[in-house]
Amino acid sequence: MKKEMFKKEMKLNVILSVWCLGMVGVVCGFVLLTASTIKPVGPAGNDSIQKRADFQFEYCEKYELPFYTKYSINKEDIFGEGDRKFSKWKADEGVVSLTAVDKDYVRSGYDRGHLKPAACSKTSQFHMDQSHMFSNCTPQDPKFNRVGWRMIEKAVRHIVGDGIQDSVIVYSGPVLRGITKYIGTVNKIGVPKYHFKAILYGDSTKAYAYLCPNKPLYKPYSQYIISIDSLEKVIGYDLYVGLEEELEK
Repeated sequence: MKKEMFKKEMKLNVILSVWCLGMVGVVCGFVLLTASTIKPVGPAGNDSIQKRADFQFEYCEKYELPFYTKYSINKEDIFGEGDRKFSKWKADEGVVSLTAVDKDYVRSGYDRGHLKPAACSKTSQFHMDQSHMFSNCTPQDPKFNRVGWRMIEKAVRHIVGDGIQDSVIVYSGPVLRGITKYIGTVNKIGVPKYHFKAILYGDSTKAYAYLCPNKPLYKPYSQYIISIDSLEKVIGYDLYVGLEEELEK
C-alpha cells in the first residue's frame, strides 16, 4: 500500500512540476488527475467542518494543517477596526487533535502564513485575533508569503474594496500531496509545495482559482490562474458544491 501511494504522489509531483516550469498544456496536465489515477485525500465531510468567527475549515491531523480555510470578504472585513498589531499567533484549542504552536515556526525558515488574510479580518479585534490561530496557517516561504501571495491576496480583496462585487467567497489552502519536508519542535508540521486560492463572486457570475508553488513567484500572477474544475482535480475534493459546470471550467 505504501509503495502504491508513493507512486501516486510521484505522479502528482511530475504533473505539478511541469505546470510550475511553464511548459505547454497547463490545464491538460491537471485533467490527468482523475479518480482512476489518484485516490481523493480530501476532507471527511460536513461532520468535520469547524467554524470560527468568520471562517471555517477542516483539519488534517497527518500534516497538522488545515485542508482549507473558507471565508467570505465584504466591506466590513476590509474597513473594520481590527488591528493586527494587537494580535499574536496562538494554537487553536478548539481542534481536538491540537494544532501547531508558535515554537514550531521559530527559526524554521518559514513564515506563519495566513490562509484567511489579516487584511480582510478587520470586522473586529476578535475576528482579527481568530485569524491568527494556527488552524488558519501554513508554513510559507518568506518571499512567497510577503510578495507573490500577498499580491494575490490584495487582488482578491480589491474585488470588494473597489466595488466590483459586494462580496466574494474564498477557499484558501495547501495542497496536501507530495509533502516531504517538515518543521516543528513540538509538532511535526508538513511544508506544502503548493498553495491555492479559489474565488467565487458573490453574485455567482465568475469563479476561478490560483495555484502557486510555495516559493518566489517570478511569472505574472495571471499565469497562476486555473479553473475551479482543474483545481479540484489537483486537491482531490469539491469546493463549491452545486456550482454550475460552466463556471467551474
